[in-house]
Amino acid sequence: MPPFPRTRLRRLRQHGWSRRLVAEHRLHASDLVLPLFV
Repeated sequence: MPPFPRTRLRRLRQHGWSRRLVAEHRLHASDLVLPLFV
């Protein structure tokens, strides 16, 4: 089995807008879902 990833898509990250699109974003408390037990 080849190592992952086989191809690196650096070309897609050359432009600033696409880098921001695929970049990791910060996780905020509002992003989390709290379970509600009734």
